[in-house]
Amino acid sequence: MENYIERRRVQSTDIPNNGLAYPVDPAVYRNLLSIRGYTHDRPDEYNIQYGASVSRELPGAINLTVGYTGSRGRDMFLRGVANTFDNATRVRPFQQVGQIDYKTSGCVDGLVINGNALHGCGRANYDALQISLSRRFRSGLTGGLQYQYSKNKGTTHGSNEAATASNTFDYDTEQGVNATDIPHTFNGSVVYEQPFTGLFAGGWRIGGIVSARSGPYLKQGVRWLNPAAFSAPLPGTFGNLPRNYLRGPEFWQVDFMASKDFRFA
Repeated sequence: MENYIERRRVQSTDIPNNGLAYPVDPAVYRNLLSIRGYTHDRPDEYNIQYGASVSRELPGAINLTVGYTGSRGRDMFLRGVANTFDNATRVRPFQQVGQIDYKTSGCVDGLVINGNALHGCGRANYDALQISLSRRFRSGLTGGLQYQYSKNKGTTHGSNEAATASNTFDYDTEQGVNATDIPHTFNGSVVYEQPFTGLFAGGWRIGGIVSARSGPYLKQGVRWLNPAAFSAPLPGTFGNLPRNYLRGPEFWQVDFMASKDFRFA
């Protein structure tokens, strides 16, 4: 359906001696279809999930749980671009169409695009240590603490989360952290029921929730990133900075709640 839509355009590379100017003579318009290429014979991605936990009741009606959960994604969805401009000639290998949005999955070893062999596999690994403390409702007080340390890495996140690879011909260079990787996550909550009675004084509950997650990039408003530490790769080459190497700022949130129960008859 998308390949049926025609988008007519002209670029500087289509006009000799860089003579592109506006208005453009309709005679020089070229029909460069924006094509999406899908590999016909490709495996379906799959994900294996597993985990284990152990719980122990502590004094004071407190329950401690320590667990591990993990997953392994294989034959994950991959996305790249093909039919890009040759760095030397500035001409596309297949000039009848424009840039090709290329999609596949699994391991692409053995596939060839424009005479170039593809390499790499779509994979995603997740591992997490989970610790929680919870207190059953007792003496009007209940609450819990949860902490998780996790790693989410791979060459792609699969499905709709797959970002376009920098190097379509070597997907293994995309190895890095996935966009949903949050190493440290903490949640704490408490609810206290007031011991008072009566129509207006009784039935009150107050509580709060604290949520926090890591992602150090800004600290007290000071920028940690040093632009001088980075440089653009040479034309026709790829840089060596891992995928999703830079992180956003850490996050804290505090919520407060208050509620009251009313009894009728």
